[in-house]
Amino acid sequence: MSDDRGLLRYKKALSELQDRIRGKAVREGFYVQWHLTDRCNLRCKHCYYSDAPIKDLPPEQLKGIFDKYLKSILKWKLKGTICLIGGEPILRDDFFELLDYIYTRWKEHPIFSAPFMSNGVRIDEEFISRLEPYSAIVPQIQVSLDGTCEETHGFIRGKGSFEKAKKGLRLLHENGFGTALHFVVSKTNYKDAFDVMKLGDELKVTRVTVSRLVPEGRGCTLEMITSPELKELWTYLSERCIDSYPKGVFLARGRCDLWHLADIPSTLYSLK
Repeated sequence: MSDDRGLLRYKKALSELQDRIRGKAVREGFYVQWHLTDRCNLRCKHCYYSDAPIKDLPPEQLKGIFDKYLKSILKWKLKGTICLIGGEPILRDDFFELLDYIYTRWKEHPIFSAPFMSNGVRIDEEFISRLEPYSAIVPQIQVSLDGTCEETHGFIRGKGSFEKAKKGLRLLHENGFGTALHFVVSKTNYKDAFDVMKLGDELKVTRVTVSRLVPEGRGCTLEMITSPELKELWTYLSERCIDSYPKGVFLARGRCDLWHLADIPSTLYSLK
């Protein structure tokens, strides 16, 4: 885009943001990631968990924890998002028992949603048929892809997991669920990261999140990207999507580093 055109667009974006803040009538929500299990069917090279013994809480205790969360957002008069994570949360034998309980509480107090994160490997037709009754509280499922091809993703997450994860995303989209993609970037998959928005478009996800490797647990075996590499990546991805949003894939900023604050276009895009 030309400098003049770009400046006008950024001024308009800032004006819209200021108007939204001044006229905000609804308080922001309270977001929680709820770790349900350490169990996982993959052994990803970047995982920040170690191989410690699994000590999952029993379902009745989880239900009690959820009740405390609901009581809190009701008291604070906040909308809630409680994201179910692991490990691989759907590996719990009582995953749908817990989801059913959350859904029952939602019918009493419809002020929250309960999306979840998955590696996508076990998301098939049977799973989706069981998930469909809870679509009112599951607006989106985030699936992790750490490469844009089998070679890269398979090296990090295991052979054959790339196509299974993509199939899971496609099935979710075809059955009306919102989908998102999460990409953990390291030296191993840095080149692939530049094509992550393209992959998101291909899989028809609404949001792509790119976060850096956490060098803990098994993640200690991989190498983090440098600060200049991070800045180069964020600049490239910002330029790719700033003109396409809201029609195209949204590049989420909730878990990103702060390099994007160095340039006005990316900052305003993030705030919008």
